Amino acid sequence: MSRKASALIALCCAVAGVALSACDEATEAEPEAPANSSATTQDRAAFTGTQKIKVGERSVNVSCAGEPVEGRPVVILLHGGGDDVTKLAGLQNTLAAQGRVCSYDRLGAGASDQPDGPQSFETTGKILTGVLDQVAAGKPVVLAGHSLGGLIAGRYSPGHQDRVKGLVLMDATSPTQEADLRQQIPDSATGMAAELRQQTLAVFAGQGPEKLVVTDGEVRPPGTFRSR
Repeated sequence: MSRKASALIALCCAVAGVALSACDEATEAEPEAPANSSATTQDRAAFTGTQKIKVGERSVNVSCAGEPVEGRPVVILLHGGGDDVTKLAGLQNTLAAQGRVCSYDRLGAGASDQPDGPQSFETTGKILTGVLDQVAAGKPVVLAGHSLGGLIAGRYSPGHQDRVKGLVLMDATSPTQEADLRQQIPDSATGMAAELRQQTLAVFAGQGPEKLVVTDGEVRPPGTFRSR
């Protein structure tokens, strides 16, 4: 079975009930729709296309497709590090045939604002909460994260089981990636391996586009989801 098919099956299962899975996906963007600064929360929960929303004082670029379906959660796609909403646009459009699907650029990614300084899992989680407040309008959600987005979703879900009813991990970043790197490329490494180690550790320390400090840590169980 292809990775794309596996991703679609996992997400469809998550929307119908709940699921845990791992897969990968990458495709192209959808056209941008003009923002409406006077839109209400209900309006934002129903728009299709791409527009900017305010989360606190920050402008966040959000893309949504599909119509809300009674009894089905809203699927929220989280892109990987160095990506934006265009990365999972094809998957979003495919899933939109079954219900509401949204994605967003995190601060420092795509068309969203730049962060004021270093970000943590807590601060990036607050932006995610603000996005959910507006695009899901109180409906339960399924988080589907790719790569770094999968790690963020995995860290976020345990503390938000009241609204996160499903979790899909697509080639998610390891929660112990720094320890793994230090083991695989020791301090004594030289040449290109040493350069790769230094550059990667710098990204972990918050020197990437999102300025997200990615610390190793245990990912708690996300809740009473069924594993498939």
